[in-house]
Amino acid sequence: MVHLLYPQREFLASIGREPDVTAILGKIRQHHLGTYQHSCRVAHLAADIAMDLGPAEGDLCLLTRAGYLHDTGKLIESVDLLDARRKLDNYEKEEMHLHAFWTIFLLTQRGYNPSIVGIAGSHHEWQSDPYPRKNTSSREEPNVIGKRRVESEKHRTLSQILALADHVDALATKRAYKDPFPPATIEQILYQDFTGEQSLIPLAMKRVS
Repeated sequence: MVHLLYPQREFLASIGREPDVTAILGKIRQHHLGTYQHSCRVAHLAADIAMDLGPAEGDLCLLTRAGYLHDTGKLIESVDLLDARRKLDNYEKEEMHLHAFWTIFLLTQRGYNPSIVGIAGSHHEWQSDPYPRKNTSSREEPNVIGKRRVESEKHRTLSQILALADHVDALATKRAYKDPFPPATIEQILYQDFTGEQSLIPLAMKRVS
């Protein structure tokens, strides 16, 4: 279970009520409730972790928006695939991996700030088997859609925090295909698989019990 150490700030909660964010979250909720719940938890957890680093309010809002929207691409994925109670075959894994690409595409199509697009779309790029971009240097290159990129060190840190929050929530919560992992296992997996700043892992782990 993931616990937030900080009270939810009104200016962060209000982001989830912004018309454009609400419109996308509403579609996600209709399509797949579990993805909607995961998106909300990841947004809050990412902001909670970031608060330990003392970011500017604008950066915190940017990160929270990206957190709410990071799985927008799952609107393209079938519910049967999202709710599969078995190990996915290679074709299905590739299909599921496309959700990060679709997040970039859909958010770009809606005219979102390139920083939000870059942070949201890179939430699986700080892991040992990254996607949609496959190599380490790709994090320094334009995104696959619209030549977007996470341009500054600050935004790369935000993208790492979001990726870590996404990973932690996936490991710590029950899914159709698995039970939650215990904290010790989560920590071990993160140190093996998370390729961002390792110093962020303890900030995430103190929120897991």
